[in-house]
Amino acid sequence: DMNTDRLSLGVGSLTLSHLALKRMCTYLDPSALLPFLSDSMAELCRAQILATKIPAATLTKWREYADGYGGGFLRIYARIATLPDETKLAVDSACRFATGFGNLITLADDLRDYSRTGERSGNLAALIVDSAVNVEDVIAFVNEMRDVAISGSREQQTAYDLQPVIDFFVSDILSRMIPSVVERRTA
Repeated sequence: DMNTDRLSLGVGSLTLSHLALKRMCTYLDPSALLPFLSDSMAELCRAQILATKIPAATLTKWREYADGYGGGFLRIYARIATLPDETKLAVDSACRFATGFGNLITLADDLRDYSRTGERSGNLAALIVDSAVNVEDVIAFVNEMRDVAISGSREQQTAYDLQPVIDFFVSDILSRMIPSVVERRTA
């Protein structure tokens, strides 16, 4: 979603990715980190390509894709953060937060991209505008993901209380973004 050419984005992304990997290997066990990152990034890329090649036409399919690349992306961070302390509770709670918040970020991004970039194919806002997806089901999904994110953030102590951040984000989706999309449907 940037006004930067693909070559610059690709080269910049590769440079930053490898620098980050080099630095992470100084903090974490490379024998645990590298296979995890390799498998996770392959899975994330497959999910993103699938969503692009076969656009979602239903909320069920959109949710599957969103969880694959939006939730999946944040779950990578969650797993990296828990590599030093791989207790099941730490991993489960971090992944729950990542799943809920990652899906909320993906949903908000789709709602914005409808107007910002004109995205239509597989876009959740376009599915709402075209009445292919019921708004009440989207709202239920938002609330479900809020609850998943909060449950994950509550089980393990975090440096900051994440609930106000989650609730602020959800409030923006429910009070501003979704009504803006619904306006387009009735216009």
